[in-house]
Amino acid sequence: MPTHVEQLTTSAAPLRPVAVPLKIAKQLLGNKSMSVIYVMIAQGKLDAVKDGRKTLVTTASIDQYMSNLPSWRDAAEHKPVPRKPTKKRKRKAA
Repeated sequence: MPTHVEQLTTSAAPLRPVAVPLKIAKQLLGNKSMSVIYVMIAQGKLDAVKDGRKTLVTTASIDQYMSNLPSWRDAAEHKPVPRKPTKKRKRKAA
């Protein structure tokens, strides 16, 4: 049996949900961890609403977040900042 979201998106006139459960939001955002999703909500990068005990993430905020990400061309041109070498710690003699 198809899920609720699949039923909405595969019907004759596809409907788009206004908000999705956290597990679906996680998949739409590239399988980020649940803790990252909660941090993004706390930072205001994603909008969330409560429906009883269930937390739903608005699809508009997911779209907004995804549209603000750099394209792969921009990311490929970005050169990472070189890191300073770390000092090795000396072990204490027993």
